Amino acid sequence: MWSSARERFLSHQDAAVGLMLFAGATVFFWLLGNPMQENVHDDLARAFLRGELWVPAGSHWELVRIDDERAWSPFPPVPAITFIPLVLLGIDIQIADLGAVVGAGGVWLGYAILRRLEVPVRTAAWAMVGIGGATYGWIASTSSLWFYAQLLGVVFSLAALHLAIGRRWPYVAGLLLGLAAGSRLPAGLLLPLIAWFYIERRSRLVELGLGLAVIAVPIATYNLVRFGTPFEFGYGLIESFAHPGQPVTSEPYFRDGVVDLGYIPRSIGAMLLQGYEIRLDFPWFWYPVSGVGIPLSAPILLLALRAPWSSLTAVAWLAFVGVMLPNWAHGSWGFWQFGYRFVVDAMAATLVLIGLAYRNRDPDWLLRGTALFGVAATIYAFAAEFWWSARVIPPAISP
Repeated sequence: MWSSARERFLSHQDAAVGLMLFAGATVFFWLLGNPMQENVHDDLARAFLRGELWVPAGSHWELVRIDDERAWSPFPPVPAITFIPLVLLGIDIQIADLGAVVGAGGVWLGYAILRRLEVPVRTAAWAMVGIGGATYGWIASTSSLWFYAQLLGVVFSLAALHLAIGRRWPYVAGLLLGLAAGSRLPAGLLLPLIAWFYIERRSRLVELGLGLAVIAVPIATYNLVRFGTPFEFGYGLIESFAHPGQPVTSEPYFRDGVVDLGYIPRSIGAMLLQGYEIRLDFPWFWYPVSGVGIPLSAPILLLALRAPWSSLTAVAWLAFVGVMLPNWAHGSWGFWQFGYRFVVDAMAATLVLIGLAYRNRDPDWLLRGTALFGVAATIYAFAAEFWWSARVIPPAISP
């Protein structure tokens, strides 16, 4: 009797902490957010409802023009699909407001995942305050059309991981991973981590693959109809903002193409080493438009290095590197950001590593300290940009 009462108490405690994290994150993201964000996903949702695949050419500047009136969206289609119910119901919502709720859902899922990995309640709560309030929090608060797609990729991948850890519903986990990749392509490379939890039964791996295929095949067909190949989304065909009439590859960041292995060293350097610019005028610490590295924006992520070695640790690191490789090989290491936002794509793998590092451990000073530092850094970043205009925009941003 006492054992069942204790289990009920812990279950209710978990639900209460998860709800508080969700509510707190929603308010935090909403208060910091900028509601005046452009959105092309709702235009594409309306196009889908009309039986069309193109959007008006004036919907946004980062499109692939077909002619003077029509353009293809280079974004994977799942973010647009999430707007279809809203369009049908006549609900007009700012993408930043929607992103705040979606982002808070990711914080709740992250907490639930850590608890499944046997991380104590207080430790899991501290970890999600630190992760949710750092670079991930910047993305969820800003929630531009780029960041909303990235948020969806994270949230769908976390939902897939949550099911996988419980060895439940592999077909649904595959669907969710497909939706993650259909929102943000690198998220699909989390497949080894999701598959690891089902590896004991081949039939479950088949179900996982079938679920993934249900999403992947229509998206491949979508690209085939638009560009004649299932693998082309149109990133390299976007018109350069700085050089109208020329493709984005005319910009110096993409001199070797949109993706090239030669870009990897500079991307890793930006991820780990990029810092503030110190000036004599207030607020003294100015940050570049391409953001600052993980140690100065989201140091809690470095606690993944404390994960003890195991087969799951190896698979999680493999998934982390797999997700990050296309990001590191991308010509841009991210602009209009505070932290190195591409690392958020690998949040599922990072959570597993942090969960392994803090399994059955109370929160220590390092966890608390890095969590508070990341939240404080994010609040400073918003103040620096929106209150003090202390963001450094180098001439190279408009080559």
